[in-house]
Amino acid sequence: MVFQHEYTPAATPATPVTATLASVVTASVSSAPSRRPFNHEKASAFLEKLSATELCTVLRVLRIKGRIQANMADKRAIAASCMEDQNIDDEQLEALMDDADL
Repeated sequence: MVFQHEYTPAATPATPVTATLASVVTASVSSAPSRRPFNHEKASAFLEKLSATELCTVLRVLRIKGRIQANMADKRAIAASCMEDQNIDDEQLEALMDDADL
């Protein structure tokens, strides 16, 4: 049987380290990416203006597969949900659509 000396690190009680609430909050705020709140009304208004062909382009740009045959309302709802998940607003989506058409 091996005996430990009383001054070895395993036998010495460690002093608990406590972080202050301010340091925890500061660390979490600084490391989190900034996200703008998603505007459902603005996204819905943008998607309502699109033709069937443009809406298919939206689905392609957002990499949504298997929904081309869905009705227009379903396509809009799926696109809006995907826009929120990917944090893409209507202006960014329009730019992506323009790039896809080139």
